[in-house]
Amino acid sequence: MTRGLGRAVAVGTLLAACGQGASSPTVRPLTADPLQYRDDIATGQMQLQLTNHLEEQLQVAGVQFLWEGFDSELRTLDTLIGVGQRIDLPVSVRAPRCRIEGTTVLAPPPTDSARVVLTLADGTTRTAEVTDADGTAIAIHHAGCERRMIESQVVIGFDDVRRDEIDGRPMTVAELTLDRVAATSTVRVVAAGNTIPFTLRFPDLPAASPVLMELPSGREQSSARVRFSEGRCDAHAVAETKQPFRFVLQLDLGDGVDHAYVVQPDPAVQPEMLATVADGCAARRRRRLHIGRLSFLQPPVALANVPRYNPITFGSASSSRPVPV
Repeated sequence: MTRGLGRAVAVGTLLAACGQGASSPTVRPLTADPLQYRDDIATGQMQLQLTNHLEEQLQVAGVQFLWEGFDSELRTLDTLIGVGQRIDLPVSVRAPRCRIEGTTVLAPPPTDSARVVLTLADGTTRTAEVTDADGTAIAIHHAGCERRMIESQVVIGFDDVRRDEIDGRPMTVAELTLDRVAATSTVRVVAAGNTIPFTLRFPDLPAASPVLMELPSGREQSSARVRFSEGRCDAHAVAETKQPFRFVLQLDLGDGVDHAYVVQPDPAVQPEMLATVADGCAARRRRRLHIGRLSFLQPPVALANVPRYNPITFGSASSSRPVPV
């Protein structure tokens, strides 16, 4: 009896020691992780991925993201978050609070102080800890402040947007303009991105030019002709297009740094631009069909110019491994 009791005490002591040494992961009761999907960028939104580890269901009537870097609008909704459930709640992003020195955007405050406040249906509130594991809030803050900094240096936009006929097919043309604000050096557009339905072209650009256009030092305004030719015309690409008018320019403000800036045509002309590019795609398809028909109607090539083929092996008698015929 004594020997068995001693063995039992020893095993119990060992198990207790193991229990004290093991550390279980800390489960935070209510967390929010900011996310931003492709559709959110175009609409100025982000998603708050809420995870509920509380021991209660949450009947949410409102949600708001609060941070020194930027806040969101208070979003009114009627959503139930069950115990252990994870759910995305969309909110509109307000303008960021920026610190800018010249053409430099200073770092935002840490997101440790950020929080998400949930207003429940009964009027009480719950506060969620913000994790921002992917740095989404930081990225949104930087993008907004970078845009504000660029607009303090130069104003960029599309003017005189209209439909024209180029090479026998309809196409949207415009003027890309740069107007000086606080910039003192030469401002250059060094690159321009396309969208799925549109390819942005600079028809007057010299072949060897290292930049697309520039606003020389001492001048207040500059412009360049642009064309919005067809990008992808296939039905799948057109159906999946989320941001057809977000043209990303890379600007050098005289500091030797490439700054990304999104420029979009006025919303009033966007429906006509989509109609024009659809007509351009249709014209391009008709042209290809016409060329195909012309090729089919060409007279046959003289047989003397055509390699001979073995009717059994289909090997070419003029290939590097000839087949006797």
